Amino acid sequence: MNIHTPIAAAARLAAVLAHYWLPYQELWINDESRNKLAEKSRRTGFTFAEEWRRVERISKTGAAYDAYITTKDEGLAKQFIRECKEFAGMLNVAAEDIGEVVFDRKTGSSAQALQAATGRRIYALSSNPDNQAGRAGDRTADEYALSKQQRELFAIMKPGTMWGGQLSVFSTHRGVGSYFNQLIREVHEKGNPKKWSFHSVPITKAVDEGLWLKIRHLLPADDQRKAWDDNQFLQSCRDEMPDEESYLQEFMCVPEDDAAAFLPWSLIVPCSHATLNSMDWRSLPGPFFVGFDVARKKDLSVITIGHQVGDHLSAVGEIVMERKTFTEQEGILYAILADARVQHACIDATGLGAQLAERAKEKFGYKVTPVVFTNPAKHMLAYPMKKRFEDRTIAIRDDMKLHADLRSVKTETTAAGNIIFATEAGATDGHADRFWSMALMVNACDTLTNPGVFARLKQYINERDSRSRERRRTRGAFG
Repeated sequence: MNIHTPIAAAARLAAVLAHYWLPYQELWINDESRNKLAEKSRRTGFTFAEEWRRVERISKTGAAYDAYITTKDEGLAKQFIRECKEFAGMLNVAAEDIGEVVFDRKTGSSAQALQAATGRRIYALSSNPDNQAGRAGDRTADEYALSKQQRELFAIMKPGTMWGGQLSVFSTHRGVGSYFNQLIREVHEKGNPKKWSFHSVPITKAVDEGLWLKIRHLLPADDQRKAWDDNQFLQSCRDEMPDEESYLQEFMCVPEDDAAAFLPWSLIVPCSHATLNSMDWRSLPGPFFVGFDVARKKDLSVITIGHQVGDHLSAVGEIVMERKTFTEQEGILYAILADARVQHACIDATGLGAQLAERAKEKFGYKVTPVVFTNPAKHMLAYPMKKRFEDRTIAIRDDMKLHADLRSVKTETTAAGNIIFATEAGATDGHADRFWSMALMVNACDTLTNPGVFARLKQYINERDSRSRERRRTRGAFG
């Protein structure tokens, strides 16, 4: 049957709308396996299906287990319980949202809870592994790969089902090196030792089973996507992502390879915080530090604003400028530098940035340090920023474009033995502009507050270059 004919299309839409759940959701809900594992595309309704299933299980007569759900943060925990209560209404079962339940006042361990008439509860917790300790029953890890402590969380969750209960783990991927991906590789390559019931739902499978039809049906009449077919929707998913790697990971269940990335997912995820996404830096007390990567040709100009508290540095502001005139960019920069809470700014003085950095230096004096992007200078910028990610003394926004930019920078070794930083042209919507803007911001902070970091790094670079030159001389003498 040609699904693109009007009659066939109408019949397919009617068939999809006749059921509340799409086939892959029903398969997940009805799967009674002890251990369930799923890799999935973004926004395919897995959380909804899991919420429905948890409500069903605590509401049945003779229900034997409470359910413990781990989510990324407290906001999502509250949302999980709120939606579970809505599903309880749809199932016509009595359930009460009892709000926050404190497990341990000393540690602050708590959860949002929903209690059914059976007395069984759903507890929605943050992803802190300690919150799962000592509890038995059904366990769910929602967006598991986003957990900052995946291995530790799994090690505490799994024993909780020893005396009965179901373990459900599902997520979008976060790199090949994640423990989530290790679990999936065990299924495919090592004979499935943990005996998972495995589900895989890339966006193409979800759309084949009616996802876009359901989304399109719920769109307002004036939405320009109302006329799109499945293929147009899938193409939009691809076109609107920062890069091809991000599309494959977020929508096609293909984890990104961290091998060449200077900042792998294992460093980015633990330092990402959704609370920073809506933060207005101007509402904070300071001190602030600024990094400005100036556009070259089609690239983006990006200003990153950091807020320091003790040794910890949070990227609380990002201003992305595309196709802004020199005068417009200068005006935005000057408004920031004029703020008394801004202590120091490092400005890219390479090429087009030279004049902008020079003029800012003349106007604001000691507040501004121009930085020319030579290869040694890039080392001085990139490695201290990486050290902050390794030490978790930096916090960044949970933003897909930012993450893509941070991962787009790779290191390569030249024939002469020198390490250089490279970014594939077109890899993101800029040219690692957010990466270098953030590195400049870190440099602005650390050179003012901890100059010893850079003195040691400069010594390391000089010693490495000296060894490299000595190796070349030796090869020349005996080659």
